Amino acid sequence: MSPGAAVEPLSRLSRVFAVHKPVGWTSADVVRKIRAVLCTEMRSRGAQVKLRSIKLGHGGTLDCRAAGVLVLGLGKGTKQLHNLLNTTQKRYIAEGLLGKATDTYDTGGEITEEKHFDHITEDTFRQTMDTFRGEQMQVAPIYSALKVGGERMSDRVRRGETVEPKPPRPVVVHSLELLSFNPPHFQLGKVEYSTSSTAQAVCGDLWCRLLCEIPCS
Repeated sequence: MSPGAAVEPLSRLSRVFAVHKPVGWTSADVVRKIRAVLCTEMRSRGAQVKLRSIKLGHGGTLDCRAAGVLVLGLGKGTKQLHNLLNTTQKRYIAEGLLGKATDTYDTGGEITEEKHFDHITEDTFRQTMDTFRGEQMQVAPIYSALKVGGERMSDRVRRGETVEPKPPRPVVVHSLELLSFNPPHFQLGKVEYSTSSTAQAVCGDLWCRLLCEIPCS
């Protein structure tokens, strides 16, 4: 089989597809892994192909600590990723912890604040959660994929640089429901929001509104 004949079937694999990203993998890790698998497969068929020549990308970062669907584009399919990123909504199941806040808005960060939560009942939680549906202004966490000076804010912070938070921007929370409430733990379902937000930011804002704006009795 000639190299050209081997490459032809794989060159037609220009499409958009979804994979399951496990916890602990970054979106870039998934892209690198699949690109390596494709490269190995093409070479096994006799193709002379370089790893970097395989055009593969993802349609929006999925947090390293999250497991779920990651949309990938291969070949000409990468051109469709921009539209998917701007027109689709993400949906999560999120677990939160009352009483503690971290700089990353998840369990992997440094604790920045602790508050009493004994006064937060399930009814109070539900009433506050109901105010989150719809459009609101949100400040993105400094540990985010948003870019400052061409680099992700999170990358600059991890290098020890001081990064000023970006101005509040409008986000839309389309759906949000309480699955369980067992203080200090709670679980949210159908966390669906516009692409300009994150599940961590939604939980972080909810935490702040519950514990910063609702005083202890």
